Amino acid sequence: MIDIGELERTGWVQIEGIESKNDLLSIAEILGTIKPHPNGDLIFCLTPSDGKTSVKGTFSNVFGYSDFPLHTDTAFWSIPARYLVLGMFNQSDCHTQVIRSSDVFNKLGSEISKLVKNSIYMINTLEGKKYASLYFKHKSQTGFKFDSNCMKPVNIAAKLFHSKMMGIFQNLEVTNISWSGNKAIILDNWVTLHGRETVPSTDINRQLFRVYIG
Repeated sequence: MIDIGELERTGWVQIEGIESKNDLLSIAEILGTIKPHPNGDLIFCLTPSDGKTSVKGTFSNVFGYSDFPLHTDTAFWSIPARYLVLGMFNQSDCHTQVIRSSDVFNKLGSEISKLVKNSIYMINTLEGKKYASLYFKHKSQTGFKFDSNCMKPVNIAAKLFHSKMMGIFQNLEVTNISWSGNKAIILDNWVTLHGRETVPSTDINRQLFRVYIG
């Protein structure tokens, strides 16, 4: 069911014929250990919002129906979720956008990319503040995380990198993933960044279900 080769090669893969939340959980269990959402749910339903009643500091609160910038999900965790399983049972005209972080580095160039190792960020959430780097290592694997919504550059290297990073976001050649209904995608959250297009007024009732895998 899961094309592991494509997942490793591109950082994401799509699966058709998904008909239930149990199907999403079955996919997630193949990939690893499911990490519950902070509210305890194994599956979290993402619905568009104007931001007024959303939790302070969340993407919905900050950006509302506007596009969500490219980011790493759970970047505020010391080790972000490895994979995301996203599923939608109905059609939506609002695309999910994804790009490999290595393609971002190619766009930045080698000199700017070298700043990553020395960049120090402050992560600021409702749970408090903490320092973090953009690279992290878990066992033998290294990953990259970036979220301009909760991560703010602290030192000179980080501020320069951040400025260049935000400057190229509008010109990146992302992959637009369409939602035709009864479909799921798996994202390797350690090697990709993802975002969302602006939600059209005809699509404000869309429901996107998400599962975290450690």
